[in-house]
Amino acid sequence: MLNKVICFFLIYLGSNNLCFSQTSNIESSVSNSYITVTMCLGDEVVLDGDDGEDSYYDWSTEEYEKTITVYDPGKYVVTITKEEDENYLAVKTFYVKGAEGPAINRISVKKEDNTIKIYTREDGNYEYSLNGKDFQASNIFENLKNGPYEFYARDTDSCEAVGPVFRFIKL
Repeated sequence: MLNKVICFFLIYLGSNNLCFSQTSNIESSVSNSYITVTMCLGDEVVLDGDDGEDSYYDWSTEEYEKTITVYDPGKYVVTITKEEDENYLAVKTFYVKGAEGPAINRISVKKEDNTIKIYTREDGNYEYSLNGKDFQASNIFENLKNGPYEFYARDTDSCEAVGPVFRFIKL
């Protein structure tokens, strides 16, 4: 969004109704952007205020680099000016949301067809895995062979939670 700022100066001189007014139009492009970032709690995220060459960065964290690393959810604002354009001003606001990984609270076993179903404490957009690498949308694993499995669940932002490890043995 670009805003134009117009300044108006009115100056009254003297006490006997003498008046002098001056209007000065200063056009300044102000660019505002809002960015939402999700981070896993306990992780870090790098915020990038990049606005091209010869830019100066002033973050709400009192840092002055193009990028900053943050460790907590919150609101982070960077004000950007340019050396070659004194009227240039950009403001980027980053909303960093914390995403907790899902908690596996129960696993059910259906012995007839070697099926295991993973349950999480809360509903969400989760993926599930038996090895921590290959994830699927379904929380049901069918036709499993005997052996140990370590169950994983993560939300779509890749925050992981590890479930209990147990040996699946068909009786």
